[in-house]
Amino acid sequence: MAASVLKACPSSFSFLIQSLVRCPVRYARSDVFRRSVRIITPEEQEKLLLKKQGYIVDNVETSESRKCDEHFYPHETHEKKTKPKNVRKSDFTKEKTPNLLRYEKLEEGDKRFGVLVTNAKSKKLRQKTQQILLEGQRLISDALLAGAKCCSIYFTSEVDPNKLPLDPSSQIPIYKVKYKHLKLWSDVVTPSGIMGVFKMPAAGECMVPQTEMIPLTLICDSIQDSGNMGSLIRTAAAVGCQRILTTVGSVDVWEPKVIRSGCGSHFRIPILNGISWSQIPNYISSDARVLLASASLNDQLTNSNKNVLSFEELDSLVNLCEYPPSENDPEIVGKEELSNDSKENDYAEHLYTNAPIPSKPYQQFSFDKEQTVLIIGSESHGLSSEAKKLAFSHYGHVIYIPLANGVESLNSVVAAGIIMFEIRKQIDKRLNLKLNMKKSVKRRKDVSSICQ
Repeated sequence: MAASVLKACPSSFSFLIQSLVRCPVRYARSDVFRRSVRIITPEEQEKLLLKKQGYIVDNVETSESRKCDEHFYPHETHEKKTKPKNVRKSDFTKEKTPNLLRYEKLEEGDKRFGVLVTNAKSKKLRQKTQQILLEGQRLISDALLAGAKCCSIYFTSEVDPNKLPLDPSSQIPIYKVKYKHLKLWSDVVTPSGIMGVFKMPAAGECMVPQTEMIPLTLICDSIQDSGNMGSLIRTAAAVGCQRILTTVGSVDVWEPKVIRSGCGSHFRIPILNGISWSQIPNYISSDARVLLASASLNDQLTNSNKNVLSFEELDSLVNLCEYPPSENDPEIVGKEELSNDSKENDYAEHLYTNAPIPSKPYQQFSFDKEQTVLIIGSESHGLSSEAKKLAFSHYGHVIYIPLANGVESLNSVVAAGIIMFEIRKQIDKRLNLKLNMKKSVKRRKDVSSICQ
């Protein structure tokens, strides 16, 4: 009958009729036989994600979940799990699960995160609570490896806290917060997704034992830029300085931006923060050589524009305070309300801006003293009169870097790095020379003993 219908119908409809006659089910729509999709709530989706990452280990399998998995995921339950023979039942219950960190998820209205971050970011509260804020997985890892005491850790879903060098049995509180909340308290445009609150090290404390240390002390004179301060600490730690002193007026070394610029160097070198100039002589020896690092041509005291005083003139003016200050002097303006003694001290301090301190290029200077103190000033204000007074009292020098192509100044971090590594090179060269001399003397003694 089908053949007769095909003969009767035109050739244009023959293909359509043949397809319907052959298998009508094969050419039907595929979505009619599609398997139903499982509906997952947001809570279930987050739970499945945590299970996949390993934060939640659920060994209990109910009959309903088993039936659900067999219905929606038949390819995963196709193979039957057979129980091996001659195995005790207790071996199945004592499965080894990975050691994961326990954490608490903070709700929307929880204020603990904001309070701790505010205390760590404020200078006044930071000094009161003795807590600092670290941001970034690598910075937190460096602090933990250095032995810093961790108070709490906050992370988002973008970061895995199990990658930190933390023992799961430790009692450090770990909290999970939303990314928008962490971004609100972060100083970075794109936060890394993890913050840590640590105990501030004591003044002059070094968490990591220093190796290859050289007798060099760095004094930061009114460094107010956070990035420069952090880079100076990082460079000094890399050179192997003995310690770092920051004067009053400098930025706080435990500010979050300074810590980020330091890249973990705060825990590798002793730091004394906010020391007044009257107390600095207590931290350096009397026979130490004080050097003033000049990053600008204007700081070179041998310039003809400077009204350099002689030693006799300076001594007489300081003792008698006969220096007549001008009305437009920037060092004296705004000090009319001070007492006469304070005015005399200010005039005496101001005299050292033109003190007769010799200067040399850093390549021609011989760093042969046992103790060396290097003072670096800010780029905006340069070296202060107190720094020049300290150098003058210790018979110091101004060390400058020759510049070419009309460049008038260098970055303070670059200038300090060049001079510090030159000091390190000369000290290493002198130590190697002494070591070679000892070896040669010992070799001569051995040869003489053999000849005898």
